[in-house]
Amino acid sequence: MENFPSLSGVYYWYVSKNGAEKLGIDVSECLKENDMFLVYIGLAKNINERLNWHLNDSHSHSSIRSGFVSTLRQTLSALLVGNMVSSKEIVDEFLRKEMKVRYEVCEDYEDRESKLIKEHNLPLNIRGNRSHPFYSTLKKLRKKSKQTSLGMI
Repeated sequence: MENFPSLSGVYYWYVSKNGAEKLGIDVSECLKENDMFLVYIGLAKNINERLNWHLNDSHSHSSIRSGFVSTLRQTLSALLVGNMVSSKEIVDEFLRKEMKVRYEVCEDYEDRESKLIKEHNLPLNIRGNRSHPFYSTLKKLRKKSKQTSLGMI
């Protein structure tokens, strides 16, 4: 388990070019930092809890049924495998090899996240990102992945 601050803030997920190709997403308009592309921004009351949830979620049957799988992991599962049931190890490896995260501690994390989503091209964000060209495709793929997952349980 990583040790992040137990404070509120926003976090930024970056993907490699190779990772973007595996996900089938266009990162040409995404912010680029050190050969990585910003693809997702999230908010957290507690950065440590939230990022460890994203990094270590178990994809348990009960969490899939209740919809309590990390939103980032739901998206990665949908794009890489097509279901959440058999994707945990694949998503774990993808996060380790193809993605990196950084965070910013701030008290106004809800407003900050909303502002950042509007400022950046973020193909993996759904909430607050309806105008993104990948939004409707991602919504459909996530819905299909959840339905497939529930049929496998």
